[in-house]
Amino acid sequence: MRLAICMIVKNEEAHLERCLKSVQGLGDIYILDTGSTDRTCEIARKYTDKVFENEYKWNDNFAEARNYIKAKANADWIFSIDADEYLEQGQAVHHAFHKIIEDMELHGVNTMNVILKAEGTGATHTFPRLFRKSIDWKGAIHNYLSVSEQNKCDITIIYGYSEAHKKDPDRSLRILTKECEDPKKVREKFYLAREYWYRKDYQTAINWYDKYLQVAWWGPEMADANLMRARCYLAMKNYKMARRACLDAININADYKEALHFMAGLTGPNSSARWSQFADLATNKNVLFVNDIKDEREYQLDRCIPDLFKFKTVLYVGANTHRCHILPTFRNRGYEIDIVEPHKPNCDYYTGVIGIRNTYNVTIQEFNPEDKYDVVFWWHGPEHVKKEELESTLKHIESMTKKYVVLGCPWGNNPQEAIDGNYFEIHRSSMYVEDFEKLGYNVDTIGTKDNWNSNLIAWKKLEE
Repeated sequence: MRLAICMIVKNEEAHLERCLKSVQGLGDIYILDTGSTDRTCEIARKYTDKVFENEYKWNDNFAEARNYIKAKANADWIFSIDADEYLEQGQAVHHAFHKIIEDMELHGVNTMNVILKAEGTGATHTFPRLFRKSIDWKGAIHNYLSVSEQNKCDITIIYGYSEAHKKDPDRSLRILTKECEDPKKVREKFYLAREYWYRKDYQTAINWYDKYLQVAWWGPEMADANLMRARCYLAMKNYKMARRACLDAININADYKEALHFMAGLTGPNSSARWSQFADLATNKNVLFVNDIKDEREYQLDRCIPDLFKFKTVLYVGANTHRCHILPTFRNRGYEIDIVEPHKPNCDYYTGVIGIRNTYNVTIQEFNPEDKYDVVFWWHGPEHVKKEELESTLKHIESMTKKYVVLGCPWGNNPQEAIDGNYFEIHRSSMYVEDFEKLGYNVDTIGTKDNWNSNLIAWKKLEE
C-alpha cells in the first residue's frame, strides 16, 4: 500500500514550500519541473530527492506531463496536488489517507474524490486526486482520469492562483483552442467558453457554450453552462435572454441554489421573493461548482472592478444589518474593515463582530479619518443624500481614499420612507447615470431604470 505524491511545477517558488510542508511524510514526493527559471527546484530538493529537471520538454499537454511523472513513482497509489495548493488539515490528515486507501483496496475502489476549496471565496467542488497508479490522466488541460467513479472523502485541498500563470496568460486559451479543432471534443468546449468569459468576450463565450450544449450529456456541467450563459447575457444587458438561460439551468437542476438566487436578481420584487424562497430550500445536489452565493450585484462588481478585493483597508459606509451582503467578501479577502453607520442600533450591532476593526456612529459627511483607506465602499448610499449635496459629499469621500471610491444605489426613482424608526433609510433623491458621469465616475447598471430591482454602481480610481 505504497502512496506517492506526484506534481508538475514551473516557477512556483512563491507557493511550493507551503504545499510540500502540507504533504511531507505522507509518502514519497515525485516532482517534474517543466522549465523553471526561479528557485523552484532548489525548494523542491529540501523535501525530496526525486526532482526531475531538464529531462521533459513541455508540450502544452498537462495529461502527458502528469502521466510522465506518475510513471516515475514507485507506488501503488498516487495523490496529485499542484504547487499553489495545500492540504487544509496538514499533518493531521495523514492517518486518514492511509485508512482511506485501506478501504479502497478492500472494496475494489479505483479513484477517490477530494474537496477542492477556493482560497478566499470558499467555493468548493469535488475532483479525483487519489487513485491507483494504473489509471492515466486524459485531456491536454482541465484533466480527468481514464476511470470515472463517484467516491468521496473529507480530505480538503485549498487552491489559489499562482502568479506564475501570468507569465503565460494565454496558455489555457491556446491549448483549448487547439483541442476544440477536434469536433469530438466535448468538455473542452465548455472550458474554452469559460476562457472567453474571463476575457469579457461574452458573445464568443455564449457561442462556445451553445456549441458545447449541442453535444453535452452530463447534467451538472450543462446546468453550469446555462448559468454562465445567463451571466454573459446579463453582462450584455440582454435581460430577457439572461432569464431564459437561467431557467434552462434550473430546468436541468432545480436544486441549483446559485441559479435560483441569480433568477431572484433578474426578476421584479414580487417574483424575486419567491425565487429566493426556492433558493433557500435548494440543496446543491449534483451541482458542479458550489460557490459562495453571490447575487447579480456582486458579479457586477467582479466584472466592472476586478481588482477591488486586492487591497488592504476598506471603509464600509452604511452597514444596514439586513443589506450588508458585500461586507463578508471584504472580510474573506483579508481586509481591515472600519464601518461608518449613522443609525446607532446598526452601529452597535457591528461593534465587536469578528473581522470589524472599528465602528463609527456618524454620517459619512461628519467622518474625518486620520489615515486614508485603500477603498471607500458606499453601498445603498447616494440615494440617501440630497442631489445638490452629492458633489460635495463625494469630494469629501475621495479625500479619504487611496485607491477606489465605489458607490451603489438604485437606478432612478425608487421612493423609500423611514424603516423601523431609522430615518437615514429615507431616499432623498433619485440617482441616474449622468449624475455620476459628470463627476468623473465610471457607471454600470443592471435591471431597468426606475424599477425597484435595478442597481447602479459608480466607481472612480484615485491616483495618489
